[in-house]
Amino acid sequence: MTNRLRGILSLEDFEAAARRVLPRPIFGYVSGGCETDASLHGNRAAFGEYGFVTRVLQGVAQRTQATSLLGHSWSAPFGIAPMGMCALSAYRGDIVLARAAAAANIPMLCSGTGLIALEEVRQANRDAWFQAYVPGEPQRIEALIERVARAGYGTLVITAGTAVSGNRENHVRVGFSSPLRPSAALAWQGLTHPRWLVGTALRTLLRHGMPHFENSQATRGAPILARHAVRDFGARDHLGWEHLRLIRTLWKGRLVVKGIMNADDARLARDCGAEGIIVSNHGGRQLDGAVSPLRVLPAVVEAVPDTPVMMDGGIRRGNDVLKAIALGAGFVFVGRPFIYAAAVAGEAGVRHAIATLQQEIHRNMALLGITRLEQVRQGRVVPGENTAILAATPDDPASMRSKLFVPGSRPELFAKALAGEADAVSIDLEDAVPESRKVQAREGVAAWLRTRPATGGRQVIVRVNAMDTPHFEADLAAVVQPGLHVLNLPKPQSPQEVRAASEAIARAERANGVTDPVGLLLNIETSRALREAAAIASADPRVMGLQVGLGDLFEPLGIDRQERAAVQHVLLAVRLAAGEAGVPAFDGAYADVRDTEGYLAEAQLARRLGFAGKTCIHPSQVPLANAAFRPTDAEIAHALKVSAAADEAQARGLGAWLVDGRMIDRPFLQRAQAIVATARRLRLLPDA
Repeated sequence: MTNRLRGILSLEDFEAAARRVLPRPIFGYVSGGCETDASLHGNRAAFGEYGFVTRVLQGVAQRTQATSLLGHSWSAPFGIAPMGMCALSAYRGDIVLARAAAAANIPMLCSGTGLIALEEVRQANRDAWFQAYVPGEPQRIEALIERVARAGYGTLVITAGTAVSGNRENHVRVGFSSPLRPSAALAWQGLTHPRWLVGTALRTLLRHGMPHFENSQATRGAPILARHAVRDFGARDHLGWEHLRLIRTLWKGRLVVKGIMNADDARLARDCGAEGIIVSNHGGRQLDGAVSPLRVLPAVVEAVPDTPVMMDGGIRRGNDVLKAIALGAGFVFVGRPFIYAAAVAGEAGVRHAIATLQQEIHRNMALLGITRLEQVRQGRVVPGENTAILAATPDDPASMRSKLFVPGSRPELFAKALAGEADAVSIDLEDAVPESRKVQAREGVAAWLRTRPATGGRQVIVRVNAMDTPHFEADLAAVVQPGLHVLNLPKPQSPQEVRAASEAIARAERANGVTDPVGLLLNIETSRALREAAAIASADPRVMGLQVGLGDLFEPLGIDRQERAAVQHVLLAVRLAAGEAGVPAFDGAYADVRDTEGYLAEAQLARRLGFAGKTCIHPSQVPLANAAFRPTDAEIAHALKVSAAADEAQARGLGAWLVDGRMIDRPFLQRAQAIVATARRLRLLPDA
């Protein structure tokens, strides 16, 4: 094992490693979905809705993953999905993937948007499949199919569901474009990622020249810098089933259709001559909000029982593979993790990724009590409790994993945010509203609160302007009304200011007929506030939590917001202060909405330090926060074990007891009880 692979224990580890290796635009191109990334995250979340039913003492020593598909016996039930422009992420990326797949005897799909000619990929892997985006004109269709056949491919995969390109605004945010546009920012990213610059970019240019789109038509396509490169992939919105029938008459090999998400479309594809179907939403890169392939898989399988049905989307673990097979998939494909592996360690990295996934499947087959993959369909996977996002209830404002910020000057977004998946919606009258629009925004928020729809259990928070501004009293008079749950106070400096704010809220409550007290969420955003955080948190019964404001705290002091030690120091100090006062602590905003890895890392750090949730400034951050602050299955199981052991110890009159060889006493029990309570609130456990 090379040094680059030490510490790589799962496919997810490759993503974190690739993020360090690749320039931001290239990594963003590979990792992103489209618009809010709802489908991208939904693909992963769907697997959490199913659980395993194990059998024991089944004699599982003779396990096999061998799988027959389309006339070939493969060594594992998964293959490498087609991915465009792999050679931008890893030197000769398509060849690297093809060779690793051949060595492991799993299928690899050569992409129609590849930068290495399909003929070269076929030479590297005689069993590779070719995936095509159908050209718009019949003569171009015929010419491309003739080229694929001459190259010796036996399986052609036609990608449907891409009539137009998805709205991949994340590409713009990270500085990626197709065609690529040289810029100072792109050059800087290359210089600051020397492994990629030397090992992939310069090596490619020196040995092979400027990359071209090689496989979109019968002849070599445009260079990746050419302005007309996008046009090579256009003109597909008129395509219909007659074009698939035409392809069937022209192509003499095996035909598979990728992108099927509907049972009727599956039947149509079969009737047009398709010999296999891949259920796919294209990795969440086309229609944002498209359901996970796993959700529609059973219906598609039922619709075409005699046709092999495969799927891709969200698979990162051996357990995911087994769940897909249990729901009817004959085979699955995995994409991003393998190109991450290629970027990190070339062919050795891809081989390691393949072996890791095979080992997980092999191990988990034994734990399930099966020796053949098809046995997982014999009642071994069942739907679990719905683990989708469940919002906090108004009488429990501390259970806010995610708080979605909405500018107070954008009233058209209020209801939309409230209908989303965030546990709380925080409307901002402070920093997000320019001085010239303060009055208008305040009036708009007040009007919405008076008539707002039901919250579905979500918290409604308003961040008002600070107490030392001329807007504070007017903000309170406008927004403290029955539609408000929590008032977020920025920059309190002392316990006295907190008590003064509470008294002002009480006056507004009386004036506006508010009977349920409004909670007070306090932002710790200055050096003085950090020093007095415990006293501030304890200043008034109305205080329901502390919230970290790192930007306002660090910027005036010249502290780098990305300095992890500084972030951890502040988070720990605020958490300890909140704990002393008996209230929860909430992490603040992460400004770079494009950096999902950075957001998730910071959220996970906050959770390890005992924080209850984190602010979201974009809807794409909401599922990250909800996932980060959700108890894991292992934590829930351990908490239940601690609680059960505590009951037994209490009955025996013991003040401390052993759980899994570790001494446990009251503080550990309190943490376990909190985890169980959170799990029940999220319906991960039934009510007691």
